[in-house]
Formats: sequence, C-alpha cells, structure tokens
Amino acid sequence: MNLTVIGGTGNTGAAVVAEAARRGHIVTSASRSGRHAEGATTDVVADLADTAAVVDLISAADATIIAVSPDRTGGPVQRPSTPSRR
Repeated sequence: MNLTVIGGTGNTGAAVVAEAARRGHIVTSASRSGRHAEGATTDVVADLADTAAVVDLISAADATIIAVSPDRTGGPVQRPSTPSRR
C-alpha cells in the first residue's frame, strides 16, 4: 500500500512512518523540513497552507495519515473554552 504521512518527522508521525515501513508499505513522509524520516521511501516538503499541494499528496496515496499538532508549540489540542455570557 502507498501511504503518505503528513507530519512524518514529528513524534507521532515518525513512529507511524517506521511502523508502516516495517509492515512493508511504501511510505512518503511529508514535513515542513523535508528531512528524512526513518523508513520513508520518499521525503517531501509540505506546506499545509498550500491546499493544492496537500490535495496532490493525498490524491497520490492509497491512504493518508495526518499526524500534525494543531499547535506548533505542543500546547493543548483542544481550543480553550469561552466563558458563557449572561
């Protein structure tokens, strides 16, 4: 299977890339840096703000795993609740 892992050099993404490769999949690792992810067949630079490029990455794969934190600082993954107005 041809897999793309967006965020393939992060903590979770790197583990997904390595495990997918171990299981015999062809893996493309997409990241901001484009640096090599252990086990990846191909490493590419990806800018999530470039919708067309992200669509191309997804379209080229049998399956895509998105392993990107919503907050670059590693902060909480949920938005803070807003106080109710009375």
